[in-house]
Formats: sequence, structure tokens, C-alpha cells
Amino acid sequence: MYMGHILHSHALSTFVLAGPDILLGLDAPHEQRNIFELLKLKPEAARKMLRLRSIGQRIVEIVGGRGVHPVTSIPGGLASAPTAEEMLNMASWGGEAVDLLQELNVIILDALEKLEGIRDSLDIPFSSMALSDNGRLTFFESPCAVMKPSGKMDLVFNPEEYAKHLVEHSMSGSYMKSVMLRDGDRPFFVGPLARLNINDSINTPIADSLLAEFRAKKHPRSSALDNIEARLIEMVYCSERIRELAAQGADDNLMVEAKPRAGTFIGMVEAPRGILIHEYRTDDNGILTEANLIVATQNNYAAIDHCIAGMASNYAGTGQDELLMSSVEFSLRCFDPCLACATHASGNMPMAVEVRKNGATVRTIRREVK
Repeated sequence: MYMGHILHSHALSTFVLAGPDILLGLDAPHEQRNIFELLKLKPEAARKMLRLRSIGQRIVEIVGGRGVHPVTSIPGGLASAPTAEEMLNMASWGGEAVDLLQELNVIILDALEKLEGIRDSLDIPFSSMALSDNGRLTFFESPCAVMKPSGKMDLVFNPEEYAKHLVEHSMSGSYMKSVMLRDGDRPFFVGPLARLNINDSINTPIADSLLAEFRAKKHPRSSALDNIEARLIEMVYCSERIRELAAQGADDNLMVEAKPRAGTFIGMVEAPRGILIHEYRTDDNGILTEANLIVATQNNYAAIDHCIAGMASNYAGTGQDELLMSSVEFSLRCFDPCLACATHASGNMPMAVEVRKNGATVRTIRREVK
């Protein structure tokens, strides 16, 4: 189910949200940079992109009981298992996804070459943070590693130690809290790029070969633009794992005993867009008394802010206001933030950008709803 979730989420981010920017260009009119225009201009490729997303979504529906907010995952395990026929279907879909990605990767990587001019504007001079299973890509049940921009490993800690190494800060003008490394109050970033910076192997053959090529170009990679290629590699991994896991069939060993009790419970997983931390405290009846959540977009706040400033500085003062706003949008989408600003509304994307100097607003650039 989790492999289907990652595949679905990455396909949505790469092809539906960022895809119009990549394939049509940042200088395309904003009312045309959406999946509907892609379906008109590149119908075969767009249909394959949407098919890939639907494969991931369908797998979540089968294993999880429904596509949004799955219901089969309960304390102790799974409430029900897929049928033998469903397992065979998912194995077939995994193979189909692998084949689709071999075609789509070429299309996206060729288009990304045209965006090389903005690579430096999207540079993130921060540490990478990700889970690591002794250097292997993983999404859960592993220590958390931090790598400096130089490529030197900085620290490794267990999920339950997160508060010793991370600190949250309230910010004026935002309900979101930023998160920093406690030692030196240093920023970091999470997500696909961070995972492939820290981990040097993947447990499936095609994705592992792609990872070696990715790291051979430069290591660690530091541009938010590299998140897109990293997502492509992770989608290949998820597709290979779906094919492999579904071919094994399902057994009846779905549950372990799980009784409510008092305690503090901490979990750290790799959500599609990066490290997600949950901490819960319960009473003797297992009733929740306290909770703290740190989500990936919080962890990426400093990096997103840095890249927006980098992209905006290219065009501020040039009179290219539309290109400035499109570039700011794209810098956000590179991180796949769980925010409405990552979306492409079809021809109806309101936006306001304030240009400030020494803290004072010099001008405001607006794109109004039509």
C-alpha cells in the first residue's frame, strides 16, 4: 500500500503539478500551464502520466479499502487482505508502471535540460536529512541521518531522539513552525533529493542503476531541480517493489496483539515529500492526551524560502512580472509542498508577490482571478 501511495503522490507531483512547467516551459502563459493543456498538446504522454498515477491510486484502494484515508490499517496490522486475483493484478500493474516510467523518464529528463539555466537559482546550501537503512533507501523503521552540504555525514539518531536534535520555531506572519537542527540552529531539507543524497543503494535493480547514474553526475546534489529526477527514480523503485511484493501473494498472518496502554509513542517515516514525525502520549486506557506533529513541509520551509528568493531575484526589476510569478510557482512545486500553492488551477491561479527592500515593500505584483 505504501509503495502505491508513493507512486501515486510522486506521479501527481511530477506530471500533473510540475509537469506543465517542465514540458510547456515557464514562459508559457499561465492559463495554459495545466494538465488539460498537456492533454491537448501531448496527448499520448499525458495519458501515460495519468495512467501511472491511477495505478498507484488503485493499489492504495485495493490494499487500503479506499483511495483517500485508507481504512484497513488498524492497530496491530491489517483488517483484511487483497484477494489472490487482486494480487496478480497489482503485480501486473507494477510491471506496467516500470515500462511506462522508462518512456516518461526520457521525456521529463530531456525537458529538464532546457531548465538548466535556473539550476543555480534553486541551489540549497543546507544539510540533507533522511531515513537510512545502513545506506539503503527506506521509508520507515530506520535511523535518521543528516549529511552536510559537503557530503560529510553529520549525525545519525533514532526517531525517539528527534527532540534532542531538532528544534521548532514560531514565525511571525505564519501559522507554520520552522524546524532547524538544534546544534547551531542550522537549516536542512528533506524529501526525494535528501533521500538519494544520503542513501547510496536501492533494493531493486533498475532503480539502483538509476541511482548510481544520478550520484555519478554530482554528489551530493544540491538544486531543488534535482528533486524531480529523484522522484522519477523513486517511482521506478516503488513500481519494482509493487511487482515483487504482489507476486509473493498474501497470507493470513495480518494481525499481532495490540492492547491500549499509557506511554509516549514516537514514529518517524518518509512521506513522499520527506520526513514526517508523530509523537503521541496516552493514558492508561490508550486515550490520547498530547500530540506533536512535524510534517515535511515544515522541515523544508527554510529551503523553500531560500529557493523562492533565488528564483525571484532573477526577474525582480526586469519587468518580466509574469515570468517572475511562474518561476516562484515552479520553485514551490519542486518541493511538492502540502499547500494549495502547489496546484495548477486551470487558467485561474491568483497570486501576489511582494518585492521588499530592507524590510519595506517596494512593489506588489498580482495575478488576479479571471
